[in-house]
Amino acid sequence: MCGLINLKISARGLSSMAIESRFGILTAIANTLSNAGSGWRVFLMNKKYMCYCGLYCENCAVMAKVTPASKVLYDEMRKAGFEEVIQYIPGGDGFWPFIKTMAEEGICISCKGGSGNPACAIRICAKEKGIDMCALCADYPCEKFDAYMGAYLTTLKQDNELLRVKGIEAWAELQDERRKNGFIYSGEEAE
Repeated sequence: MCGLINLKISARGLSSMAIESRFGILTAIANTLSNAGSGWRVFLMNKKYMCYCGLYCENCAVMAKVTPASKVLYDEMRKAGFEEVIQYIPGGDGFWPFIKTMAEEGICISCKGGSGNPACAIRICAKEKGIDMCALCADYPCEKFDAYMGAYLTTLKQDNELLRVKGIEAWAELQDERRKNGFIYSGEEAE
């Protein structure tokens, strides 16, 4: 799956820049720069995964755990011949298209891509105001944010404060480090 991403490159004494291109090319550039030992720091982030509320989709259990697991399950079931017999298993007619779609297209494409709750007050507000993330809004934090986020509220407040004070590069670095360290939003308050 190819898509546009935002590549942040920074080095001591140099300003950062944003480049948009295709995954394959930028992954090669990012790996080369990161492994060069030159002090360059590279952040590969798909902008559509930067949710309005401040969550980063690639750190979500759905994207980090469930989608890869669905691919493994679908592939193993397909190899074992389930595609031919699934209609004889109770519920199989509905299950097979479901697991196939999960494996091939993923479960969630981000709130910016159309997944999630269409009635999300944060999404509606951010779209109406034309802002990418509510932490960038002059009215942040507001009652919409406090009322909606539940289990993630403390983590999001800390992340969004980092975004407001130190900028998108600091926020991106935090999300990148979390992803590399296996962090996922899990419904419980993050450490």
